[in-house]
Formats: sequence, C-alpha cells, structure tokens
Amino acid sequence: MNSESALRKGVRYCAENGPLSLVHSTFNYLSFSDWPVFGHAIESVYPNYVVTSDELTSEYCSTYWELEEDLTGLHFGLNEEIAPLRDDPSLEYNYRPRFSFEQPFVAEVPNATLAGPYAIAIADDGNVLLDTINSWTPGASWRTGDAMKKAISESPLSVGASVLQGQAPTPKRTIPIAAVVHGYWGNFYHWMVEELLKLRGVREYERRTGRDVPLIVPSDPSPYVTESLRLLGYDEEDYIEWDGETLGVDRLVVPSFPDPTPRALQWLRGEITSGLDLSDESGPDWVYVSRQNADTRRVVNYDEVEDVLEEYGIQPVECETLSLEEQIRLFSGVDGIVGPHGAGLTGLVWGSDIQVVEVFNNVVKGPYYLLAHILGHHYTALSATSVGDMGKKRERHIQIDTDELRGILSRTTSP
Repeated sequence: MNSESALRKGVRYCAENGPLSLVHSTFNYLSFSDWPVFGHAIESVYPNYVVTSDELTSEYCSTYWELEEDLTGLHFGLNEEIAPLRDDPSLEYNYRPRFSFEQPFVAEVPNATLAGPYAIAIADDGNVLLDTINSWTPGASWRTGDAMKKAISESPLSVGASVLQGQAPTPKRTIPIAAVVHGYWGNFYHWMVEELLKLRGVREYERRTGRDVPLIVPSDPSPYVTESLRLLGYDEEDYIEWDGETLGVDRLVVPSFPDPTPRALQWLRGEITSGLDLSDESGPDWVYVSRQNADTRRVVNYDEVEDVLEEYGIQPVECETLSLEEQIRLFSGVDGIVGPHGAGLTGLVWGSDIQVVEVFNNVVKGPYYLLAHILGHHYTALSATSVGDMGKKRERHIQIDTDELRGILSRTTSP
C-alpha cells in the first residue's frame, strides 16, 4: 500500500462506514501499528505530516529570529565521531540522542492547536511541528511519531480524522499566546538539557516583542521541574500544567529544538545560578554518582567499588535525594565526577574544567561524553561487564573491574 492509497483509504473508510465503525475497528487492536486504517496511514505517510525546522521558518511562521550562536566544530554525527572506546570491537554503540547543531531560532506560529498527552503542536493544515518534540526523528516509531500516535489514540475522531483530512482539530478553548516546554521522556536529563534550553528562545521572543509568554508544562510536574522554573524566575502563574484537552493558541512561540551548544549551556548555567551564591568551597573534590537505588544499571559489586572510592577520597552521592539547588551547588564545586551512565551525570553541566569518568555496561551511549566534549571537560570511559538478562542490554546491571577503576582514578585524580 503506498502513502496516497493509505490516506485515501482512511478517508473513504470513514465516509462509507461512519466514525463509530472506525472507532470500533480501531480499538479491536492492542497495538497502534496494527490499526487497520489510521495506524498504517500514519506509519506510511508520517513524513508528510511533520513540519521540519526549514519548513517552519519558510512556510508556517508569521515571523522568526535567529539566536546568536557559534557552531564551530559542531555538526551532525559528532557523537559518532568522538565516541569513546572505539578500539574495543565487543562493545555496542547507541548514538541517541542525536543533535543537528544547526542555527537556532525562535518562531511565532499563528493559530496552532495543542493536543495529546505530550501537547503536540498542530498547524492549521493538520501538520505537526517537529521542533516542539524533537529535532531529529526517522519515523513514526520515534518521539514525534509516537507522540502523534498517542494523541490520535486518545482522540481518534477529533485529532486523527482532522489530521488525515488536512486540518487542525477543533480546540476546547483558545488562549492568546504560549510556548510548549513539556517534554517526551519525563526524565531529568531531557528536562534540563532539552526543555529548559528552549527558554533561551522564549526569552529572546519576549525581548523582541515585549510580550510575556506562558509556558505549557507537564501535568503534576516533578519537583525538579518546578524548582528549575523557580530558579529561572518563573512563578506558578507563569506556566500552565497541561491537562490533555485540545487547546488553541493564537500565537504559539516555537523555539527550534535546542542543541547543547557551549553558548546554550552557558546561558542555562548563568540564568539558573544567577540568584545563587556558589562561593562555598566546603564540598567534596570528587563525587561518585550512585545508581544503587535505581532499577537499572546498578553496580553489583558496589561494596568493592566503594572501597576503591574511599582510597581516593571520592564521596558517593545519591542525586535523587538532593534538591536541584543542592545538586547545582555540589557539582559546581567538584574537580571530578565518576558514575555509571545515567541522568545523574547531568550534573557535569554545572561544573567547570572537571574530570568525568563514565562507566558503561558494554553499551556505549551518549550524551554525556558529548556534553563533556562541548564543555571542555576531561573525559574518560570505562567499559564494565554487563550482568543479567534484561531485554535492553543498555539497562543491564554492571560489574566493575576494580583494578581498572583504580588505574583510571590514579591517573585522573592526580594534581
């Protein structure tokens, strides 16, 4: 079935059998990918329903401004180019998240509609704005596509039928202006290094226009979400918790999906720490970011590892027990960070000229080695042994060779 016939079939099915028949046939299937009409239509014509950054600035926005940026040495594929441990053929590599490292901008899109659990932004012709969810997506099984599918699964008539017919769904209500700072993963890293960096574009729009822009944020937001917004100067009345009801926005402010460039990360650090006194030097010089409370990637020989850490004066920390402000104060003063791959390593964003030792479990994955490179940190990777039979190899537990760890620490902790 080609893309055109899938679309025609979807419209014809709805016309001939009626919307109730469509809903009944749809929900006879447990998986969206198996839906008899709309599922296959979206899968096959997905690129036709997504508005890229270039299309956004050339066709969909009423105005846009580029942000000041220096992209020297940054390009798509950099994470493959500098990936660590490339001399070990036994390792697997997962290069996501990927970054485009293209010129950032902020745009104003008229008459947009937000829908679905992730507040996808739909233009008046029914197409979805990629930049509110992601900057790079190969198909309907990844981020933007999955967010679209979930929006359609929750509202197959209002959202699904409208999109396939080339129009935006009818909103329950409409507000004058907003920006989506919602996120897909609900993860500490993705909030800090993706969603918060969007605010650089939002602030530029506010500076250019003199308009205040309310933020659309996740419903029942995590404490680190509300605390980060508070540190950035936002009060509760400055943001709207997304309730999933279809919402019209007269002026949707859309920053290009942010890349972690040096200038963007410096902006975030400067803005979020502007009200904090970070001169206290009483914290530890080195920290170990523990995952012992996590369900995945725990170190199975942690007692042995802890002995090595004690030899080098490295203090274990559990980031999940710290407020965001406490994490910022901690990581801004360290000389080095050690830890298994995980969101706790986001703390390297707050440090300057630090040593980073990241532990993998036979699967090398970004983005922390790339962030370390961008920020000018000194990075070392350690490949440990994968333990267990968890389906996703990158989530399996870890056994660290303490002699190898000791050798790395003897080199990296030296003055």
